[in-house]
Amino acid sequence: MSGQGGSESAVVALTEGLQSRGDEVRIYLFGVLPRDPRWLESVPHRVLGNPTEKRWRRLYKYTFGLAGEFRRVRPNIVVALDAERLLTGRIVLALSGVKASLWSWIHFAIEPIKRNRLLSLADGHLAVSEGVAGQIKTLVNPSRRNRVITIYNAVGTDAPLVTRPAKGEVVEFLHIGRLEFAAQKRVADLLAAVARVRGSFRLTIIGDGPDRAELEQYSRELGIGDRIEWLGWKEKPWDHVAKASVLLLTSSYESFGIVLVEALSRGIPCITSNCKYGPDEIVEHDKNGWLYPVGNVDRLTQLMQAVVDDPLILPAQSDVSASARKFSVQAALVLVILPQTMILWYRVGRFLEVNVAKLLGGCVARSVIPLGGSAACGLLVHRLVVIRQHHLLPMLAEAFTFIVVYSLLAYPLVLFDHDRGEIKRYLRGFAIRGRNLQRRMVKEV
Repeated sequence: MSGQGGSESAVVALTEGLQSRGDEVRIYLFGVLPRDPRWLESVPHRVLGNPTEKRWRRLYKYTFGLAGEFRRVRPNIVVALDAERLLTGRIVLALSGVKASLWSWIHFAIEPIKRNRLLSLADGHLAVSEGVAGQIKTLVNPSRRNRVITIYNAVGTDAPLVTRPAKGEVVEFLHIGRLEFAAQKRVADLLAAVARVRGSFRLTIIGDGPDRAELEQYSRELGIGDRIEWLGWKEKPWDHVAKASVLLLTSSYESFGIVLVEALSRGIPCITSNCKYGPDEIVEHDKNGWLYPVGNVDRLTQLMQAVVDDPLILPAQSDVSASARKFSVQAALVLVILPQTMILWYRVGRFLEVNVAKLLGGCVARSVIPLGGSAACGLLVHRLVVIRQHHLLPMLAEAFTFIVVYSLLAYPLVLFDHDRGEIKRYLRGFAIRGRNLQRRMVKEV
């Protein structure tokens, strides 16, 4: 990780979100700090090994050093950000004796990754887009495909809207990203399109990369040097964006495209290549932006020219910003926590069903208890899917209240069929078994 990409932003956002709800998170890096380590300042981290050390010593620190850390902190879940770290994680878990789940969280397209078959070592996978999830499912054992969960990269979606140029003002195009001539980012396509667009507009480019000098020279050859402002890499690029009409992305592939969500959350529609994977899950054509085929400079030019000719075709900023809410940190936290919560509810539900069945003679409980559990789960799903409410605590509180009220209404059934002595003996045993169940849950989840 260079320290200057979208992956780092996603890791920091989710780490801070988990910490805000009381979870403990640690980040371990192998060998050396990133080229720009400032993104690590706000998160707990530790670097293991040093690239100047001998290979055997580095390997020792990567494995036995990390195993010692695991024995000390006793993690519940270990997340690896690339395929090779999954192998390291599996070895370290065996050495440490810690029983923790090992998950992958890959932030790149799967095909270019070397040794991507190592993904089968994971207990589960967090995919940053549906496209990446589909790739992972082709590589893992069919029995584990249900453990591939799509969790979009978490982005703070409460940023203020960026001012849009008023009617009659110069159209402001924006590009933020790594500067590559014809590799993944295909910035040369962007410059070629800019050279064909006619009218009053400017292009601001924020970012750096191996091909910056070549791209600047190419812009001068195209005669568009005076239309482009090169700002270089910025730690907080959005602090340097005063006005913007449209964000442009010309990549040949992505795993997600976090810059698109950042732009949408600020009310900036996007024109992006419809590459694998992510843009078509973020940008809805003609609603919050436009998609064009990868490498089709003619189509890119047409879309840009349409904006220059009539900026009023741009969607309302409030609608654009609203389209980014499903990628918020809160939504990501819900998806991270929900599987664990549903497992807990299932176990508690089964425990209640079995024990209340003993009390009610089996007949009533096996029809009434599952009905209540289904209604509570349906309430949660309704909040998540139908009205897209992503605030976890109010949803859980509402579902819990429902279960309590439901239980109180069902309690007269108990009094009707059983004497008080039997109820007292049952409740005493229920309390003991409940405490034992709670201890087991704490250990397992």
